[in-house]
Amino acid sequence: MLLFAALGITLVLANSRYGPVLGSDSVVYLGAAENLVAGRGISWLGPEGDIRPLVIFAPLYPVVLAAFRALGLPTLAVGHSLSAMLFGLNVALVWLLVERLTRDRGLAALAALTALFSRSFFFLHTGIVSEPLFFLFSLLGLAALWRGAEKPAAHWDLAAAASLGLAALTRYAGILLIAGAGLWLLWVVKGSLGQRAGRAARFAALAAAPVLIWMMRNRSLGGSSTFRELAFAPPPARLLAEVLDVVTFWFLPQRIPLVFRGLMLGALFAAGALLWLLLQRRGGESAQRYSRALLLLLLLSVAYAFGLVAIRSIFVPRIDMNQRMLEPIHLFLLLLFYGLMGWALVSAGVQQKWLRRVLGLLAVGFTAVYLVRGTIGALELQQDGVGFSSRAWQQSPLVNVVGLIPPDRPIYTNEVEALFLLAGRTAYRLPFGCVGDDPLLEPQARADCRDPEYVEWVRRMRARLAEEQGVIALFDTIWEQPYAPQVPRLVEGLEVLSSQGDGMLYVADREQWPDSPHW
Repeated sequence: MLLFAALGITLVLANSRYGPVLGSDSVVYLGAAENLVAGRGISWLGPEGDIRPLVIFAPLYPVVLAAFRALGLPTLAVGHSLSAMLFGLNVALVWLLVERLTRDRGLAALAALTALFSRSFFFLHTGIVSEPLFFLFSLLGLAALWRGAEKPAAHWDLAAAASLGLAALTRYAGILLIAGAGLWLLWVVKGSLGQRAGRAARFAALAAAPVLIWMMRNRSLGGSSTFRELAFAPPPARLLAEVLDVVTFWFLPQRIPLVFRGLMLGALFAAGALLWLLLQRRGGESAQRYSRALLLLLLLSVAYAFGLVAIRSIFVPRIDMNQRMLEPIHLFLLLLFYGLMGWALVSAGVQQKWLRRVLGLLAVGFTAVYLVRGTIGALELQQDGVGFSSRAWQQSPLVNVVGLIPPDRPIYTNEVEALFLLAGRTAYRLPFGCVGDDPLLEPQARADCRDPEYVEWVRRMRARLAEEQGVIALFDTIWEQPYAPQVPRLVEGLEVLSSQGDGMLYVADREQWPDSPHW
């Protein structure tokens, strides 16, 4: 187990030679950590550089980063090392959970190897994101729930509530896991209905209390519990295809057409359900223990999935059902698969050697698919990097030129995160409007957007460009962004200071800038 944990840490560090994977969320987490250390509370920079209370994200991950920053350690390096260490810990916990459930070290090793080489699970541990810490607390909560079911004791319920409560303080989606675990305690665990209901209620209250207190703070300081508003809209039909594409990617190559991937995945799930029913009918001493544990994994997956659909349907902005949001279900399904294999091996007994060989080959083959696909994914990551850690961004000519601009000059840009992470500059967002509160439903902006708020935003930007010799750093990625149609009007009448391979610098008066070969 320790060997696999060490291997996990090594793999993350070895495959991040361009640095950790960085995205827009990374900037919020790093900025919140810096603000907390600077005495500005858990906050982030608004579109025009104003300090705003952090509401849209849960607080625990930036608090952990801030704790290391307060010791004088660089936040970016700490975040990278922390993600690598958490990958090792999470792989070790996968081993521990499977071994605890199946009492089979071979299956535990295969499960840990699958987690190591899972493209989606590994990738989420290569960046500055909250998922690694969320997985840690989720797995610890799962372990405590299992242990409490085997040997009921108040301290195991308390440990599970604390772990899943911390998961919810890391990512708001942890509330869905609390709901799933509460249903499991109410439905599956031994005792009368009144005892189960009381136990589930105490667990849910303890687990949810910290995040509910945080949301009350958000409402008081930021005017919203999670920066979302109620606005019901049924999920569009295309959402099913998007989710199916994500889920089938976990198990099958994307070069297989989506329809065939869906049919193959459906057949796999049907086979798993049939195997579960057959094992349940055979009974035996281990049947109750296995079915109870696997039901917890199934309930967590179902509660999480239906919870995401409900949240997406009633809150704006809508969440994107991508790999990051759905990965906890993948993790639970992996544990469920190896748990089911362990149950089948125990049920086969010593006499049915042929069946044990078939089951063993199935588990090994499943792991081998992950190993091959994960190796390919790691090589791709090592070659070019991802996000703002990619080779293209690391070698960006426009970022290099921005680094030469005097620090007192305001910079407006469509890539605030890139300048913060790569040039160490705090920039302001370009004015945008007509995008709507829900870009997933309204992906296209109009070129004629001139509502009062937008007009005032543009006026302030123009004034700062003229009075403070500000700059617009316009990266070519603007044409992939929803407010691209507004750009020609934003730069109308401005002069080009510098033209680079990946973008341009605009100023109000070119003559106020000294000549430089860098421009």
